[in-house]
Amino acid sequence: MDTVLWFSLIAVLISGLSLGWNIYRDVIIKPRMSVDIAFGALIQSSRGNGTTLITSKTNPRDGAFIVMTGTNHGPGQIRCTTVTTRTSDDKGGKIPTFMFHDDTHPISDPLPHNVEPGQCIHLVFPYDTEGFLSKPIKRIGIKDSFDRTHWAPRKSLMQMKKRCSEDYISQHEAPSDAAARRE
Repeated sequence: MDTVLWFSLIAVLISGLSLGWNIYRDVIIKPRMSVDIAFGALIQSSRGNGTTLITSKTNPRDGAFIVMTGTNHGPGQIRCTTVTTRTSDDKGGKIPTFMFHDDTHPISDPLPHNVEPGQCIHLVFPYDTEGFLSKPIKRIGIKDSFDRTHWAPRKSLMQMKKRCSEDYISQHEAPSDAAARRE
């Protein structure tokens, strides 16, 4: 065979690989998001030029709220649509439910929300001892426009549920019982 035919075959092979990669990149690979949940509080800056969000998995401060943060790791934009939870029934079946966040909070983003690669979305929920942490929730996450749910780590949710139940017990027991339990 002469060299022109070889160059043509190599060009067809490279074009096919390029087409395959473009289809794989644009159709098959979807953006990924990491989600975390923690107690949050806004702290006034010492310089007086704004507020700072601080988070903790186990130690809610006065005026604390629950903040769910999702970070887009790319390769493209994600449109976050809802907050979803998963509970289980008596027979062990999984029941999906939806939650509404406090979109009037100053750091909370409204849903639906587009998140570019490298950016975060913050969703705020009120913290009280009879809120969603006291319910039998097994998972919590953010659903995107590709109908995938990006779940928060179970360990984070369980630590927060444990702290919520401790706060509930301390609010509803007699002062003498609380002092005896601390000793």
